[in-house]
Amino acid sequence: MLLVNGKIMSKIMSPEVSPDYDYYSVVPDLTISSFYNNINVGDHIKLFSIGATDTNVACLKAIRLFENNVDPGSSSNGMGGSDFTNSFTLGSLQSIYTGNINSEKPNKIFQKGNSITTNANEKLYDWYSAKDNILLAQTKEPIYTPATSGKYFLKSTYEGCRIISEIVDFKAKKGK
Repeated sequence: MLLVNGKIMSKIMSPEVSPDYDYYSVVPDLTISSFYNNINVGDHIKLFSIGATDTNVACLKAIRLFENNVDPGSSSNGMGGSDFTNSFTLGSLQSIYTGNINSEKPNKIFQKGNSITTNANEKLYDWYSAKDNILLAQTKEPIYTPATSGKYFLKSTYEGCRIISEIVDFKAKKGK
């Protein structure tokens, strides 16, 4: 991982709770004299850029920011008490962080009717339960129909890189 204008403070590699991910705690290089001029409510502040030394552009798409209240917390198995929660303060101790700016992933998944589908165009699709990280099905079609409501994700290979989708909160529709 390459970080511009920041420091990697801690890292957890392949924790038990989510062995397909590595987690890095990043702190941007800011000094006591850092300031932002002409900020208005709703403005975005770019804190840092991340990338990889791998030249495969598809692999760069696999990098994503930690999602508060979605990704594993500090007490989850294998996280070693490390807190990777995103936070940013400006002029006080209260965090003004509201979320990550989403980027288009090559295997975005979404609910369509009583199924989950993806924009990925691959030969095989591995569908997982996000609750316990268990493979539920491997399909040749970009669609999966869960038996129950719950959180699910997809693992697929995109241009030689293993890509893990975001989690979808699937709500089973009655009578279908």
